[in-house]
Amino acid sequence: MGVIAVARSFDLVEIALRFGLIPFFFWLCVRELAGQETIVDVMVQYFSKGGNLMPWGLAGGASVWAFAERKLRQHKTSKMSEHLNQLEKRLDPKRSSSGLTATGQTPVPGKVIPFVRPEVENESN
Repeated sequence: MGVIAVARSFDLVEIALRFGLIPFFFWLCVRELAGQETIVDVMVQYFSKGGNLMPWGLAGGASVWAFAERKLRQHKTSKMSEHLNQLEKRLDPKRSSSGLTATGQTPVPGKVIPFVRPEVENESN
């Protein structure tokens, strides 16, 4: 019973932080900055001018590069995992899966791969 009470008290603390303290501190920050010029205002004015296309171009180019790099890494992981699975099956045919996708990502909650326990040979035979 004590463990459940401790777990529930931590749940209450989490709810207090999420719905109480965090919004309160956010409100304090906004209140202190209201009506003052900040670095954010300066940057918004700089990037919103039509003549400043170079920063937007660099940001767009970096985004495209990051997306391509991510896809390449996932493809490489997928190819390497196929080879690794073949080698692991040779060593231990009863080996089970970790449940990750071929690209190394955590599966979508609704599409979890069920864990299948390998059959253990009966030693009494």
